[in-house]
Order: sequence, then structure tokens, then C-alpha cells
Amino acid sequence: MTSSARRRGRAWCLFLVCLAGCSTAEPPRLVEIPYPVLDRAEASVRERLLETRRDLDSALASPTLSTPGRSDAYGRAGMAFHAYRQHETAEACYRNAEQLAPGDFRWPYYLGHLYAAREPDRAIESFRRALAIRPDDLPAHVHFAEAELRQGRPELAEPLFLRALELDPGCAPAHVGLGKIASSRRDHEAAVLHFESALRIDPRATEVHYPLGLAHRNLGQIDRASESLAKRGTGRATVADPLMQQVDDLAVGWRTDLNRGISLFRNAHYVEALAAFRSATAQAPNDPIVRVNLGSTLTQLGDLGAAAEQFREALEHDPAHAMAHFNLGTILARTGDDGAAIEHYRAALETSPDYLNAHLNLGNALRRVGRFDEARAHYRRVVEGDPGNVTARIAEALALIRLHLYREALERLNDAVEAVPESRPARHVLIRLLAAAPDDGVRDGRRALELASALVAEERSLPHVAALAMAAAETGDYKVAVEWQQAGIEAATAAGRADLLPDLRENLERYRRGQPCRVPWRDDDPILAPKSGS
Repeated sequence: MTSSARRRGRAWCLFLVCLAGCSTAEPPRLVEIPYPVLDRAEASVRERLLETRRDLDSALASPTLSTPGRSDAYGRAGMAFHAYRQHETAEACYRNAEQLAPGDFRWPYYLGHLYAAREPDRAIESFRRALAIRPDDLPAHVHFAEAELRQGRPELAEPLFLRALELDPGCAPAHVGLGKIASSRRDHEAAVLHFESALRIDPRATEVHYPLGLAHRNLGQIDRASESLAKRGTGRATVADPLMQQVDDLAVGWRTDLNRGISLFRNAHYVEALAAFRSATAQAPNDPIVRVNLGSTLTQLGDLGAAAEQFREALEHDPAHAMAHFNLGTILARTGDDGAAIEHYRAALETSPDYLNAHLNLGNALRRVGRFDEARAHYRRVVEGDPGNVTARIAEALALIRLHLYREALERLNDAVEAVPESRPARHVLIRLLAAAPDDGVRDGRRALELASALVAEERSLPHVAALAMAAAETGDYKVAVEWQQAGIEAATAAGRADLLPDLRENLERYRRGQPCRVPWRDDDPILAPKSGS
């Protein structure tokens, strides 16, 4: 018998027992309570859900239980089923609870959360009913507004977010929502103000850095955009929600701890996630997914040794676990053992050939140990799978330059600049290749100078200034080349970068002699052959 057939065969038919007496009011219309799905539940969870069923049966069988008591019995059972993601069963319980006590805020509010991911319009209606009962509830305003925004109705979401800020000026999710609305209206200045406010209130809301970076870019603030985009993470802005916390507190079992830890990790609450994953590991020590999540959290907290131990433990139980191999390889690379890292990245790709991050990290490790031809093949796989990955595009071009395959490098860099025109690193590498490649068919001084002038206008950094001098020399304008090169030397000296001065001075002397540069980078330059673990 199938799982669905068993559920149909064992469906609960729990109905309100009507007391004798005359009444003209229409009785509440209650729904059937489906049996929870227990096929894959662990023993502790199965027992908890069966106990919830028994308690509800017992309560409803009592002839003396009041209508509010029946509502509470349904509602509390719904909370337990909700905690274990038994959504169909929880929904029926909440609906009955609301029918019996239409003035109780909890039941439409919980329905709103239950519907949020699957049926946003029903979530909106539920939150609307909840706010009619409790008009000043902050979490309800936030979740109602977020649901309206997901449905593409910013004009309905905006007053709800604004009301949330009236209730609590420190409500970070409201600022995030208003920032998104401002961005959709191309009011990028207002968007920046709201996103920055959200981050001041909740610095762990790292996903906000992405829309903030886009807003800065739209304002032409390229440096600030790059800084924000580099900080992009997965942490979400959240609002304290005591009612949902009551639901979460009902759940027990290692899968519950695992899911709670994953949610905490995604919101950058790493210390709390660590406790959840440790609890899950204690209950399910042989589960590799639990070990990998625990190791990832330890990595975020900086304990690389303990993290590596967890990844190795995961591989003891599942030798082909791609993420465990990848994460262990990444730690080994960070600690300087590229040889071992390469083996783990290869093992990850044996299980998951399209694992693009493994291809990228493997390419980096191979480049660090001087295996440039092998590295470029892995960078190409990343570019083919993710054309917008400018990091892989630049790394591929640098590997080709190190192999002295300048024409192929030029082709790849032209593609990179076309695909991601806002990338300053891609343009910088292209400028140096156009200005100083030993291959006469690759150099194009005029184009290099045009690109370099625009780049320095965007960001007058030391590398960009040196590239501009290189381009000017290729066009024969040695006076300008000398001026820019001297400016670069002054900047390097002021920054304490004595390591850069020998090369800068060598090129300065070339330009003074009226000679262009014919070496975009030395073969031992760190950008072409980075140190192990970098």
C-alpha cells in the first residue's frame, strides 16, 4: 500500500461534538484532519506526533470541553504539526481553531506563515485577518508586507513596511523592504539609505549587501558598489517573532536540529547554528550531512582544524560525499597543502562533474603549483557553466598568459569584458596585455590607452596608474608614461609597498629611455603564480 493510500485510509475524521440545545447561529464548519506523514520520521518524532494525535482525540472526546477549549486543542495540535513540517495536518487544525475562535489572533497568523512559501495569496488573506484582530502587531505587518512584495505589489507592501517602522524604528526587515521598493522605482538614493539603515541595525543581514551594491552602481558609485558586492552573504534581516518561536520550540529530533541549524547558518547566526548542529551530531553521529554542516559552521567560526575533522568524519561514512571533499580541499588549500587539496577537489568532481566551485578551486590550486595547462581547462568548464563568472574568466586568461598563449588570452579577455563590462579587474588585465604582450599581433596601444584612461577615471589605484603608464608608452607618449609611472612609485612608497618598487622603477627607466614594456607580467609574478594557499 502506498503512503498516500495509507494516509487516505487512516485519515482522521475529527469533528466537533454538538451539545444538545437550541441555537439559531450556524455551527462552525470544521474540516477533516489528515493523518500526519510518518513514513520517514525518526522514532522520537513519530512518538511525538502520535502523542499529539492522542491528546487531540482525548480533548475532543470530552463532552464538557468548552468551545474556546476545543479551539485551543485544535490550535495547539496544529502548532505541533507545524513544528514538524506536517503542513497539511497543521493547516486543517488551524482552520478549525479559527472557526471555533474567530477572534483569536494566533490561528490566522500561523496560517499566514504556513501558506507563505506555497500559497502567498492565501498567506496575505490570513495575515490580513490576523491584523484585523491585532492591528499593532509588528511581525504580522512585516510578514504581510513581504508577502505582498513577493507577489509584485509594492504599492500594497509599502504602507505596511512604513507602519512597521512606526511601531519599531529599528525594524531591519522593513528597511530592506522599503529599499527594494525604492530600487524598483529607480530611487536609488532612497534605496541606499534604507539598505544602509538595515545593515546598521543588523550587520548579520549580509544578503542586503547585494541590492545595496546594485543601488550604488546605479548611482555611478563604482567603488562603493564593488565594496558592497564583495560583502554579499546569505544572512537575512529578521524580526523577533515570539509566536513562531513557540512553534519552533516544540520540535525535537536530530532532523529538526539540522533544519534549525541550516536556517541559523543562512542568517549568519553561526554560534547558534553550531549548537544546533552539535545536538544533531550527538543524535545522528553517522549522518554525513550533519557532519558537513557542523564542519561548515566551524569553518565560519575560524576553527579550521575542528572543521577538517568533521569533513573527514563525514567521508568515513560516505567516501563519495562531494561537498565534504570540496570543503576539506578548501581548508587544505587555505593551510598551504595544495597537493592534498587537488586530490579532494578531483574526488568531488568524480561524484559531481558539474560542481562549478570545485572546478574553480581545483583550477586555482593547479595554478598555484604551476600546472597552468590543467588549470585552464577547469576554468573553461566554469565559464561554460556560468558565463557571468568573471573570476574564472580572468583566472583562465592569466593561466594562458603564463603559458605565453597571448592570442588566446586576448580572445578570452575580450569575451570577459563583453560579458561583464563593469569588471575593472578584467579590463585591467586586458589593458596590460594590449599594452605589453610580446606578440605584435596582440598589442594595441591606442585601445589600451583608451581603456586605461577610463579605468583610472573610475578608480585611481596604483595598479591602474601603472597600466595607464604602460599603455601610454606603447603609443609612444613616453613623457606621459614617465609622469604616470612616477605617480605610481609615489603611491607605492606612501602605501609602504616596497615590494612593488623594483618593477615600477625598472619600467620607469625603460620609459625614460624611450622604450615600451614588452612584459605584461613576469612569469614569477604572484598574479600569475600565486603562493600556495593564497
